[in-house]
Amino acid sequence: MPPNDMSLFVALPRKDVVLISPGKDYVVDALKKVDPKEKSAVKSKEMRTLLEKMNDKQTITVAALGSALAKGLADTPAKDWADKLDAAAGGVTFTDDLKIEVVLSAKNADDARDIEKSVDEGVKSALTVVALLAGSEKKLNVILELLKSIKTKVDDKTVTIKGLLDADAIDKALKKDV
Repeated sequence: MPPNDMSLFVALPRKDVVLISPGKDYVVDALKKVDPKEKSAVKSKEMRTLLEKMNDKQTITVAALGSALAKGLADTPAKDWADKLDAAAGGVTFTDDLKIEVVLSAKNADDARDIEKSVDEGVKSALTVVALLAGSEKKLNVILELLKSIKTKVDDKTVTIKGLLDADAIDKALKKDV
């Protein structure tokens, strides 16, 4: 098991290959060499771009193509906006603070605005539900504070979602549990 302050990067380019490294660049380079006959093990330009831009300081990082998300979210309410994505990447960083950052690459600017609106509405709905539940279940105060911190931003075809719960806010929310 790696130490708490160590990140690991994992890629599954084929069903018979697993790449694991403490450095993102090693995984990106190895992906290019998985099958030397192929130009790149990652055929999707969007996915290659996401992998190269991923934050190697995050504790947990995930990247997916929109087509994979749409397939995985079939028969769910999220399928509508998953169909509007080219790719998605993001992660969580656990230090004294808790940081969340997700970047969604939409197929066009209109889709990006629709996705942002859906995310904003989802966060507002979650805030309402968690606020009600936190009245009787004090352990939910941390989640409530995290939801309050979530901000979305659209830049052309890109939707960025960020949330930050600093150490003081975590301590304060946990003290509400008492």
